[in-house]
Amino acid sequence: MGMLQSTLGVSAPSERAVARPASDSSPVTVGAGLLAVAFTWWLCGPWAISPLYTLALFVGVPALAMIVVDVAVVRVHRRASTGLDFSRFCRGETTLSRVAIKVLSFYVVWAGIALVYWLLKEYAPYRSGYMLTLAIGLATAAAVLTPVYVALVDRLQVDPHDEAWHFGQWLLGRPHDAHLARIHVLATGLRAFFLPFLLGSISELYLNSEAIGFAEASQSAHRMLYYYLDKLWLLDSIFSSIGYLIASRLLDTHIRDVYRRPTSWLVTCVCYAPYNTVFFTGTGFYQVRYWDSVMAVDGLAGLVWMTLIAITCTIYVGANISFGLRFANLSKRGIITTGPYALMKHPAYFFKNISWWLMYVPFAVIGSPLEAVRASLLMALASGVYYLRARHEEIELAADPKYQDYCEYIRRHGLLARLRRAGRGWRAGNGDTISGKEIESVVGPYLEEAHALLKRKDSIRTEAESLEEARQRPDADLADIKER
Repeated sequence: MGMLQSTLGVSAPSERAVARPASDSSPVTVGAGLLAVAFTWWLCGPWAISPLYTLALFVGVPALAMIVVDVAVVRVHRRASTGLDFSRFCRGETTLSRVAIKVLSFYVVWAGIALVYWLLKEYAPYRSGYMLTLAIGLATAAAVLTPVYVALVDRLQVDPHDEAWHFGQWLLGRPHDAHLARIHVLATGLRAFFLPFLLGSISELYLNSEAIGFAEASQSAHRMLYYYLDKLWLLDSIFSSIGYLIASRLLDTHIRDVYRRPTSWLVTCVCYAPYNTVFFTGTGFYQVRYWDSVMAVDGLAGLVWMTLIAITCTIYVGANISFGLRFANLSKRGIITTGPYALMKHPAYFFKNISWWLMYVPFAVIGSPLEAVRASLLMALASGVYYLRARHEEIELAADPKYQDYCEYIRRHGLLARLRRAGRGWRAGNGDTISGKEIESVVGPYLEEAHALLKRKDSIRTEAESLEEARQRPDADLADIKER
């Protein structure tokens, strides 16, 4: 294969034609967020800061850094996908009745969310202590600032009749678009579903990550692994929290749509608390042992195993933070094509599951071999749920032209495609026979391109003949001929 391409002297048309689509989240923004997290870590290190201030700093500082870079450098507020036109700020008009309807829709949804928080016992830990203080502060700020924000965005919107307006119309019994009204409720609801768990974990994860110092952790590879993983989980929670917290048209981070299939919601929600505890604990899933109970942590096998765990977890978290300000489940906030997503689709799902198999080693036989089979089947069930999540995600995004281009890019230039090409090139370089199908895969794109050029040539010739005939007519319209 490689020899055949070398003989032709150029790369295949498919390789030249397909470029990776620009990511809706800039790596520069993500880099600014990582630097801000590092700065916050350094800032908090010498001090015994309360959980509330720890949470505020670890979320607020990186969020502010990414917002500044997104606006000042990437200029996301000027994107067409925001639906905003900043020239309308001076010449536009604000309709108070429309703004009032939108504000009402926000207040009603938030009141419903507050009721759910109060009713369900799963949210009981977040109804006291510093989380209650945080909730009161956020609710007060939202109540005061929402009318100002809604009025500003309404004035800038090309089409001010957005999801909030349609839900407000539904509340008032007026004509509305049911899908747009549903987006407003579901988008706000799914953010409210995930935020308490994420925000509530940050202070605890920070304390865990600081339980031992680097000097103590470096005394053994086993300690260093968990020292590193504690910091990795904190980083993941910080970026995930920011993604759910910051949803604004002004930053192009608003939720443009939500997944429409009930099965998409089912296979996603079952992966998170409280549903995952019911689903997995009820089947004995968490009785699977950890890897360090089945192998020596100070041996070569243990060192290799720890390295694999660290690599897979790093790629998994790296995939999540690639979203920057746009991380969210079950929603459409743009297409991410950088970081691990530049090499494969669904890297977070894939490497998260690989890390589980490495950490929980369900296939290790301790006692009865049937127990290993049982544990492996349960783990396979969990991995199967994530496979279904990936498939449903592809179905939900299939209509997006940018996602189609991204899938085509991955098909031709992703990690698997590169490995296949490298393997075929190695075989050809070692004198292996190249099959007719492989030759066709190389020559075929050239034939298709040549055929397209010939069709274009015939089209140009036909158009030229038509223009010549028109020019020779006595009543020829020269202006029309020039335009053509």
